[in-house]
Amino acid sequence: MDTTTSARRGRPPVVDRDAVARAAIDLWSTQGFAATTWDQISERTGVSVRTLIRRFGSQPAILARPIEAATERLRAALRAAPADADPSDVVHAAVVASVSEDDAVRSGGLPWVRVVAAEPLLQSWLRTAYAPWITELAASIRARVPDIDDDTAFALACGFEAVANAAMQAWARAGGTDSPAAHVAAAVHRIRID
Repeated sequence: MDTTTSARRGRPPVVDRDAVARAAIDLWSTQGFAATTWDQISERTGVSVRTLIRRFGSQPAILARPIEAATERLRAALRAAPADADPSDVVHAAVVASVSEDDAVRSGGLPWVRVVAAEPLLQSWLRTAYAPWITELAASIRARVPDIDDDTAFALACGFEAVANAAMQAWARAGGTDSPAAHVAAAVHRIRID
């Protein structure tokens, strides 16, 4: 019995989403988002086009993995904060913590930010991709500030996301050689929750 055929019929192949994201971002950085095909991403990653489409659904969705990881870091920082801590301090620390300082992430983050900044389709898609990050932050703001309503908490979370992304774009324009978290920290610390 051919084990390759049997494995294909059984469990679906494991896809390293981070590796696919790195390969796609590299292609988009060198030849542009619109010029990159599923076939090229497949060739670069060794993952079939069919599997890529089944796992991601669209090329913009490939960018979701770094955002999911940022949301996980944000969530962990929010949960680790003392209940009686100043809401602004908690939010500032969590937003900054959502930015990875890992060397591999930083080196991949620069092209990621540049690709997103250069592609209007990706910029509009980003609003949807960051919805869980915004929802997590809004819920924390709402829980920590008793007299704030849901809409205001959501608006503040959207504002923090916009400021953090603008700071990341500034980091990329500056060459991306220093800390992206430092850029985000400098920007978000200007916003207070009263």
